[in-house]
Amino acid sequence: MVQHAFGAGADLQTLDQQAAQIPAGSQGLLTLPYFLGEKTPLHDPFARGTVLGLTLSHTPAHLYRSLLERVAYAFRHHLEVLEQHGHRVQRIYVVDGGAKSALWRSILASVLGQDMVYLSTSDRGSAYGVTFLAGSAAGHWPLESIGTYLSEVERTPPTPSNTELYTRMYQ
Repeated sequence: MVQHAFGAGADLQTLDQQAAQIPAGSQGLLTLPYFLGEKTPLHDPFARGTVLGLTLSHTPAHLYRSLLERVAYAFRHHLEVLEQHGHRVQRIYVVDGGAKSALWRSILASVLGQDMVYLSTSDRGSAYGVTFLAGSAAGHWPLESIGTYLSEVERTPPTPSNTELYTRMYQ
């Protein structure tokens, strides 16, 4: 159960189902999720969260979707910083946690403009990912061999119309 700003708790699966019914862009609801300040790449411990455009017609599902969209924008910002430093991300793998949500993968794919490759794990995917990335960087195995350890479950492509909207909103 998740306690949210609107009162009663709701499980994430229910919030996902409800938020999937809300169009991309959360019908004008804009959330900046800096509720604990912001770490990389902004490095601003005094940044604060903001919800703009909230009306009486918005529901918890709107707020939830808006949060997912804005966290995806933060990922996009990270990718842009990596690119500015000469590192082009060519493939994105997602595992565990939020990646179990088809809605979350769809939002990420559309905001980032890339397929999300969902990998099966035994709830150790994040640890596998970090270990694999470190081992690959140290030259112990090629990055392309990740399929030996984790298998692809699903590939979520971006939705072109959502990508266009998210690109405009991201600016």
